[in-house]
Amino acid sequence: MLVAILVATLTFSAAFTLPGGYNRPEGMATFLERHAFHVFIICNTIAMYSSIIVVLALVWAQLGDLNLVIVAFKFTVPIFGLTLTMVTITFMAGNYLVLRNLNWLAYVVLIIGSFFLLTLSILFFPLCLPTSLHHPIPRYILYYPFCLLIKVTRSDTDYTEEE
Repeated sequence: MLVAILVATLTFSAAFTLPGGYNRPEGMATFLERHAFHVFIICNTIAMYSSIIVVLALVWAQLGDLNLVIVAFKFTVPIFGLTLTMVTITFMAGNYLVLRNLNWLAYVVLIIGSFFLLTLSILFFPLCLPTSLHHPIPRYILYYPFCLLIKVTRSDTDYTEEE
């Protein structure tokens, strides 16, 4: 819930501190006619409202009913995945707008953002599926990314030997 509140705060401030700023006489956004700005605004709006939905649903989960907690968690995980995806795309579009005159740097930002968007998708997709998969093929496909993640993050030292 804390992360969803932080995302809502971030997207709210991004809506008023637009990349490129405003035209002084008209008060319109400088990049209003650019497609990347449209992507920025749409993804920022989706991220803001979806994070508010996540916060509200998790507030309902605080009522103490265990069934309500489980339902709220199953409801909010996919929406929170959408929120994080939209924040990532908003960040990429905003950076692209600001760096568009320096093509190589703008493309590096897009490539790095795409890599992390793919990683986010790989990690969040299994959480959105039903808890019990009956078919073995999806189970194996979803099992190996987590095994790889555990293998990469596991340290060589055994903490039980140190104690």
